[in-house]
Amino acid sequence: MSGATAAEIAPELAKLIDEYEALLGQKVTCGGRQRRGMAETKKMLEDRKIKVVQKITNAAIEGVNAKMQRLFWSLVAQKRGNFKETAELATKISNRTLNRRIGMTPEDALKKIANKEKVARKTPKAGRA
Repeated sequence: MSGATAAEIAPELAKLIDEYEALLGQKVTCGGRQRRGMAETKKMLEDRKIKVVQKITNAAIEGVNAKMQRLFWSLVAQKRGNFKETAELATKISNRTLNRRIGMTPEDALKKIANKEKVARKTPKAGRA
């Protein structure tokens, strides 16, 4: 949604939250300040009683963004489909890629969370900030 306004993004984000809450069987919590920067998005999160539980650094967000862009543009170069199909495939690949901090894929982690199991994180080599 390049160039989208907060008013356009907030309803789409609300739909995604509904989907994840249905999938997980529990309330979603917000991971950082970036998602609350715009007034409409902040209001939507507050209306849904979603609280920030931890800070996510800009570096972590930018790292995920860079990974998704690498996947996406690699698939574009392979001419795997139109924009929507390519974005969905990049997301699927990302969600099925082993995460070294949790020792499983994001899909597997979501299944554990849905079953009310804990997903432990390994301490990073550089330590916690």
